[in-house]
Amino acid sequence: MKKILTRHPFFIILLPLFIVVQLESEYHRLIGYKLVFDRILILFIVALFSYLLSCLIMRSRKKGALLAFAFCFVFYFLTDIKVLLSRSSLTAGLNRYVIVLPFVILFFVAFYLFLRKSKSNFSRTYVFLNTLFLIITLHAFLKILFKNEPGTYGVVKELGTEKIHTNAAIKPDIYFIISDAYSSSHSLKGEYGFDNDNIESYLKRKGFWIVSDSKSNYSYTAYSVGSILNMNYLTGVDSSTYVSGRDYLKALHLVYKNKVFGILKKEGYAVFNHSLFDIDSHPTTIRPIDFWGFRDLFNQYNLIDKVYKEVGYHFPEWIHQLMTDKYFVNSSRNRARIDSMVYDHLLFSTKMRCDRPKMVYAHFLRTHPPFIFDSTGKNFPNKRNDKEGYIHQISYMNRVFKDITDSIFYYSKRPFVIIILGDHGLSLENDLSKLHPNFNAIYFSDGNKSDLLGFKSSVNTFRVVFNHFFKTQLPLLEDKFYRVRSY
Repeated sequence: MKKILTRHPFFIILLPLFIVVQLESEYHRLIGYKLVFDRILILFIVALFSYLLSCLIMRSRKKGALLAFAFCFVFYFLTDIKVLLSRSSLTAGLNRYVIVLPFVILFFVAFYLFLRKSKSNFSRTYVFLNTLFLIITLHAFLKILFKNEPGTYGVVKELGTEKIHTNAAIKPDIYFIISDAYSSSHSLKGEYGFDNDNIESYLKRKGFWIVSDSKSNYSYTAYSVGSILNMNYLTGVDSSTYVSGRDYLKALHLVYKNKVFGILKKEGYAVFNHSLFDIDSHPTTIRPIDFWGFRDLFNQYNLIDKVYKEVGYHFPEWIHQLMTDKYFVNSSRNRARIDSMVYDHLLFSTKMRCDRPKMVYAHFLRTHPPFIFDSTGKNFPNKRNDKEGYIHQISYMNRVFKDITDSIFYYSKRPFVIIILGDHGLSLENDLSKLHPNFNAIYFSDGNKSDLLGFKSSVNTFRVVFNHFFKTQLPLLEDKFYRVRSY
């Protein structure tokens, strides 16, 4: 075994393999590999191409492998090194590519000269690198297979609710409709000067309960939806510190394996998921779009992409076209496709005849910045992040709510629930306190609103639904609000 490890540079392939396996261990079952296949392929192409080229340059397979390894390490991890530099006041000024890249070039020149002059066969180096990457890659595989440790985020455990027993003679269809970052009517009036009475009056005439002074318990989508669908508060969400984008993505686990869908599955519900989230056994029908930036997870290990994002504005237009990501969620084309697909799929689900109750979850991104379209659906000349742009989105979504509501009322053949909700509010001035007031309207087809009294915040949404239709007698949780900061 030692001879094999001495002769062959397995570490050239193990290095990109470790990156892929490590990311899977962190986001197990959340990564859509059709979406990131090309990003993974680039990692391996860089490793193989640099190895072949280095062997030609060094005229030695062993020395070439070491030069290639050094190049790959920098190509994959230079961004991480920059982040480490930025976290210290002593080295913060050194974390720009204009400073880092010359040092990298000097390092490669020195390393190349060292390898050329060295008489060593580097057997110990081969054994060390091969053994190291075999161990850490295997460790990452084992984390996937035997992941028993608690994740970054969890759900508060509540005695007596581990197994919720339902008692429903007739199970209602449930329509859970979210418009991302749709603020409360009170907030729209006070912060944006927009009177939202038109949609509220319409919904009230239909029999909806408009939750006055409604608030989201969390200021970010994955936390908010995770708490709603688990009917409880979350553990691991720290509002006193900053959360990184990479850590935030781990909150998707909360939605992927949530309590509400688990209960409804046992109750025999047919599930239609037209949201931003994949849910266990129910992947979203809205594809292929990179909602959460999983391609960026792999791009973090792509030096070309990272340099482009930092200094790309200096480059000519043809490079911008080449580097444009066709899966990017906030491109005009993809935002139009998202709105259209969610609307069409939701309408289809309302019309579909089903011999069992339905759970339909739709999540519109229209009201979330950047604002790309006006209230009629036409493109703005440029993307916007201003008050007027936001009001255009609200006006558009209000018409959508009317269309969807009318369709549900017309096609429903059984009792039903409609939940129209902003997962959180919006602040264009980065005021975290303004992210909580959210629009919240709920409809019970039997007209009995007694279980909605005292209902104020989003975490209790499905508690009131289950109490009303499934007779679960779940207590409403105390209203708490968490303002999470990100970087």
